[in-house]
Amino acid sequence: MNLLLHIQYGDRIMLESRIYVGLLDKDTRKQMFDISDYKLRLREICKVYKAPFFVTFMEGGYFHDDGSWVEENSLMVTLLNVPEDTVYSIARDICEKFHQESVIIVMDIVVDYNVRSGPENKRSWNSLVRKIRSFIGRQ
Repeated sequence: MNLLLHIQYGDRIMLESRIYVGLLDKDTRKQMFDISDYKLRLREICKVYKAPFFVTFMEGGYFHDDGSWVEENSLMVTLLNVPEDTVYSIARDICEKFHQESVIIVMDIVVDYNVRSGPENKRSWNSLVRKIRSFIGRQ
């Protein structure tokens, strides 16, 4: 995935990674800390990896493997242009510090659109998608 960052497009192509982590303890199924404490732990993890990040708080629910309905607070950590292997290392640290079995990781290609560039330098989104598909086909 990181090889896609080398596609020349005019605007910068970046890897956006999102890590979704629930806040219920994997064993007790209770939230052990206040939201601000979880955010502090996340901040420390991202600092260690020198990873730029954003945090979003979410409320939601899901069906557990045993069939029971669970309502849970979650955090979504967005990382921009962090290497894929570092994203997985951050996810492992989050699982350890938050006492989780797993997290969900989503990775997307995003464009850093520079508004100071003239519109004559812009290509269509379809052009970018074709270029990415062509690049992937050569791998």
